[in-house]
Amino acid sequence: MRRARTLSSPASWRPVALVAALLLGSAAPVGATPTGEEPGTHARPAAVSDAWAYDLDVATPRAILVDERWYWYMPYQVTNNTGADRLFVPEVTVTNDHGEIVTAGRRIPPQVFSAVADRLANPLLASPDDVVGTLLQGQDFAKESVAIWPVSALDIDSFTVFFAGADGEVRPLISPETGEPVLVPATDPVTGEELRGPDGGALRRPVLMQRNRAFAFSTPGTAVNPGLQLVVPERRYAVMR
Repeated sequence: MRRARTLSSPASWRPVALVAALLLGSAAPVGATPTGEEPGTHARPAAVSDAWAYDLDVATPRAILVDERWYWYMPYQVTNNTGADRLFVPEVTVTNDHGEIVTAGRRIPPQVFSAVADRLANPLLASPDDVVGTLLQGQDFAKESVAIWPVSALDIDSFTVFFAGADGEVRPLISPETGEPVLVPATDPVTGEELRGPDGGALRRPVLMQRNRAFAFSTPGTAVNPGLQLVVPERRYAVMR
């Protein structure tokens, strides 16, 4: 029987001011039925959602030096208690107080994960690529992986990690002018060509926002190097992006 390793979760989360730019989103995959929203607003996550949601446990990010470059890594564990086997495709985006936006895992050399795995010494740890796939139900089939992104060259005071792929809730982006869902041209997912209907007219699809778990951290002071930097969990919340 699989013995899942429990991650160390922050004991408390203190509120911090939110930056409006963090709420700017991108289109999420189409496939769920849109629900209504007030005109002129971004989609907001439901206070009580009937959509499926995985159990997600994240650890406080730490820094590691690999080949003379520093990287942040954030271990996490995801468990499927939704009542059905589902696909797990995580997407982690990180923003900081200087306005930088980074997608975790993008252009990260493979030796960085190897170094992180050696440090964590967790035999259940899957690489960011290998963790993608069907997530079976139950604690025995929980998956553990790590999000990795480069340390910024700037002296940042805070950053927020947005975790997509652990929730099934989607909502449409509403136009402030019309109060209707924003529509964009529908394209073929393989070729990228615009799709057309029987009459030759261009097909359009709504822009859907996906629920993200957000984890805000502060980095007070300026350490000698990122490996010594104090990282303080401040707040966790949900947004649609």
